[in-house]
Amino acid sequence: VRSVDGRGDACRAHDVTTAVALIESWSRADLEAPLLVPHTAPLAPPPEPRATPVYVGGLIASSLASDDSLWFDATVNACAELGPFCLGGLLRASFDTAEFGASEHVETNRVGLDLMATAELPIAIAGTTLAPGISLGGGWLRSISDVDATPDPREIDRGTMRFGAQLRLSAPAGERVFIDTGAFVDLLPLAHTTEFVDGGVTLAGEPRWFARLGFGVRYAVQP
Repeated sequence: VRSVDGRGDACRAHDVTTAVALIESWSRADLEAPLLVPHTAPLAPPPEPRATPVYVGGLIASSLASDDSLWFDATVNACAELGPFCLGGLLRASFDTAEFGASEHVETNRVGLDLMATAELPIAIAGTTLAPGISLGGGWLRSISDVDATPDPREIDRGTMRFGAQLRLSAPAGERVFIDTGAFVDLLPLAHTTEFVDGGVTLAGEPRWFARLGFGVRYAVQP
């Protein structure tokens, strides 16, 4: 038997029906061609893109400044995971207790507000997350003379840049909820560290640095 594409073979059939079937299968390539086409397994659907985790939180801290003053801070922060990093920012309000250091010495009340960009590198360790990080931004500080000590109260506002480094430890406390503890150091390279004198009234200057210890809560908005 020789097919239309030139293939040939010899065989013996015992009846006419079998012979006709063999001849037709060899002469018609269209019958067997689909059987010879290689079959490929269907491709798996592409994985859905992973949602970017976003964290928001709040933190309270106690701060010791370079002029021996003691402060309390309240911070709100947020960051989004991009690759191995968590990039975001923080807004921090600081309040001088006016009970220690330079502020006590010249009877000055001080308040501050910082706005900073942050970058952390979260590292998973035994069910917790250790996140070293840095921050960069600016801040505003207002020094106000004690109204009880000065008949003519004065105040001075000043803004300078800030650099920071931090180490945060985060532990899960429930679904999407984490407890944070951290140590923070902020440097004010352009701080006016000497006392201000305004109209004969002396006010405390700006601290060169702050060292903070704090704790707070963080929430995963997008798991």
